[in-house]
Amino acid sequence: MRKNKLLFLLGLCLCLPFLSWAQKYANVEIVNLHSKHLDQNRELFVYTPAGYTEETYYNYNVVYVFDAQSREIFDYVHASLPFIKEAEGDRNIVVGITSPYFPDEDYGRNNDFLPVLEEKLDKARYGKYSGNAENFSAFFLEEVIPFINENYHTSEDRLVVGHSLSASFVLSYILPSDIEFRGYLAISPNLAYEKNQVANKLMTYDFDQKKHKVFLFLCNADEGKEYWQHWVKPREKTYAFFEKYTSPKLEVEIESYPFEDHFTVLGKGLSQGLSDYFTFYHKNKNSFISDKTYPVTITCKVPHKKGQVYIVGNQKALGNWNPDKVKLEVVNDSIRTISLEVTNPAIFKFTRGEWSNEGFLKDRSNANIMINPPKEKDYHFEIVNWADKMH
Repeated sequence: MRKNKLLFLLGLCLCLPFLSWAQKYANVEIVNLHSKHLDQNRELFVYTPAGYTEETYYNYNVVYVFDAQSREIFDYVHASLPFIKEAEGDRNIVVGITSPYFPDEDYGRNNDFLPVLEEKLDKARYGKYSGNAENFSAFFLEEVIPFINENYHTSEDRLVVGHSLSASFVLSYILPSDIEFRGYLAISPNLAYEKNQVANKLMTYDFDQKKHKVFLFLCNADEGKEYWQHWVKPREKTYAFFEKYTSPKLEVEIESYPFEDHFTVLGKGLSQGLSDYFTFYHKNKNSFISDKTYPVTITCKVPHKKGQVYIVGNQKALGNWNPDKVKLEVVNDSIRTISLEVTNPAIFKFTRGEWSNEGFLKDRSNANIMINPPKEKDYHFEIVNWADKMH
């Protein structure tokens, strides 16, 4: 009995490091947010990846997903990201915005995504479930995004995803808004209602007014083959337009999935759209860095008394990824510091002068650090070991 107990305790001790590591799971939080614009309570799903709580200063890119009341759409997006090769190494928060049915108000999803309808056929098709898209866009842009930015570690790199009428809403209301996104994924949008209103808005929008280059993904399934034939002409016209349209502020990818239906297209459309977006993002992300600079002070605790510490990052002030250009000042045996002006975002690591001896930080391994200078001025880190001293 005593021997068995000792073996059990020994086994438990051996497992403890793994048990501790295993607690760092990805998490989905359900947030209730009251909207002044909608006069309703709405649920948001917020996915944060493993290690999020330890990454105090890292600012995560955000993927916003409409129609999250269909939970499988939200889950598909956040579950797919680790398996998108082009997104490898990226860390993203995923926010699902729900559009449920409110029985007491007889208010449903289409009320969120459709404007006030004037056309007789559209009124007959959608009935009273329409007309609140302006308020819903204000809810998203003026309430959801500020709430996420205030309560989570976010960067300014945002992607928005919509399907069907929520994709139409993205194209008609979110794309032309003053709040810019890096990318817009529109999976099988309805471009036909109100005499092709969405298609016309999209084809007359001046992308040159965008501050930074943006990515647009459009796709369709078999809509128009046996159902919704009225979708075909505006879709074909829009696709033809973007085959010829050029702007330094736009990259467009268009895909057709004729063997998928309106719902199953989500799988292929999202996978391809996310892959294409992250290809675009990594190709252009250096252009997203602002020209404005911000003063920051970065302090680092080191594990060994002797030796210099360098900061190495994505801009001139951080050495342009040269590991021995920007040296921290020695405060005492264990503290190094530097004050400098950086642009946003600032992405960096620490070294002792070479990539072979980069620093491993407490709770964050050797991942890149990304800070958001407009939010904070003072940053504190702890190096627990160096790459060349780990065995």
